[in-house]
Amino acid sequence: MPAFSQVPTVVYSGLASAVRPSEFARRADSLTDVLVAAAFCPHPPLLVPEVAASASAELDVLREACASAIDSLYEASPELLCVVGAGAETRSFPAGSLGSLAEFGVDYTVALGDAAAGVPVLPLALTVGAYLLDGVRDVPVVGQAVAATASPAECARLGRCLYPDRQLALLVMGDGSARRTPDSPGAFDPQGVPFDDDVVRALREVDTDALLALEPDLAEAVLAAGRPAWQVAAGAVTEPLTGDVVYADAPYDVGYVVARWVARWVARWR
Repeated sequence: MPAFSQVPTVVYSGLASAVRPSEFARRADSLTDVLVAAAFCPHPPLLVPEVAASASAELDVLREACASAIDSLYEASPELLCVVGAGAETRSFPAGSLGSLAEFGVDYTVALGDAAAGVPVLPLALTVGAYLLDGVRDVPVVGQAVAATASPAECARLGRCLYPDRQLALLVMGDGSARRTPDSPGAFDPQGVPFDDDVVRALREVDTDALLALEPDLAEAVLAAGRPAWQVAAGAVTEPLTGDVVYADAPYDVGYVVARWVARWVARWR
């Protein structure tokens, strides 16, 4: 697959083809405290058509890629789905928590799973994640924000402690560099594209060491909001996973990557 810096790429590839429901169920029933799948998506508000308005079609391919990655979460039959993303502080959000996109000029509210009464509290990353999940598919949905300033060790520790004794799937929300080119939202930084390339490779190869080695200062310098969430996911890995990059491109000169990880035993019986 071409490098992120060389050419925009969109790749759809199956992880396995055989379906053995009885053996899949036996394997799943024998596991606790296991990350069975993770989907990685960016969180620009423009993913929500109501925000993008007339420019909505420009991100149709990205929306399709996100949907493909999220389908892999449900195919892994998790007991719980947790949306992870950066926020002002590290805190968890129960099912039904609300998020709003009012600050972007639209009257749009979305919930983690079934909506509960209350005021919107979700940070942007989790709000866009809740939108991408598009309602409930018989799997409980909760949220986990991680402070944008959290260290790699803190992120890894949080990942290890996420919902023990549950077969867990993660929807990991995070943008790459917003300083890739002179036309990016932030001033150009020559480190932006190499940073994104390293992230894409690490997600494809399920290289948790490389993800945990991402330096917070560098991520902040290149305006890569996904760093803490990616490191939480790296810390949550409990057994070998198969990785797949579904999309890597830079619309609006911001690095967006969509990827999926699936436990190898899940991929084997899909």
